[in-house]
Formats: sequence, C-alpha cells, structure tokens
Amino acid sequence: PLLCEFGTWLYKRGHWEAGMVIQAMYLAAEAVGNRGTAMGAFLGPWTHSALGISSELLQVVELWTFGQAVEDSRLETSLGYHHLAKLRTQGNSPRTRDAIPTEGY
Repeated sequence: PLLCEFGTWLYKRGHWEAGMVIQAMYLAAEAVGNRGTAMGAFLGPWTHSALGISSELLQVVELWTFGQAVEDSRLETSLGYHHLAKLRTQGNSPRTRDAIPTEGY
C-alpha cells in the first residue's frame, strides 16, 4: 500500500532506514558487552506466518538478534585481506593472489 501511495523510492528508503536502525542496535549491543547479527529478510514469508502478520500490511525488511558471543572453532575469524602481508613479503603481487593458494595464511 505505501509503495502505491508514495512510489518505488520508498522501497530503497525503507532498506536504508532499516540499515540505520540495525547499525544503532549493533552499537548498543557492543556497549553492553553483547554481540549482534542481522539477516536479510528472505525469511519474511515465514516470519509473517509465525507472527500472524499480514504481508499486505507489514513487510519484514531485516531480522536481527543479539546475545553473548560464543566462540565456534568451526568458523574462521581472520581479518579481511590478512593474507596479503605474507604474500608481499614473499615478493608476490596482491593482484596475482588468486593464482596462489592461501590456505594456512
């Protein structure tokens, strides 16, 4: 209904505003020693069904949860591009990094 009334620009604006709210929630969670994570709303239809919400009246844009962090050794926690420093010390250009195996860096 809102898209019909205000136009398609509202769709982009809704996602932008959801992102701003989620960012504020991340900061609030970190401030009290918790962690948070956001998921895209591809689960929207199931969320509508579980909560008994009409998808004509309200759309799920972003799902967010927070709590205490639990380390999971199955997940990699390396910083982005962490392997480039080692490649540079070996004389390899970062531009050719895709041709070099990066396991164990």
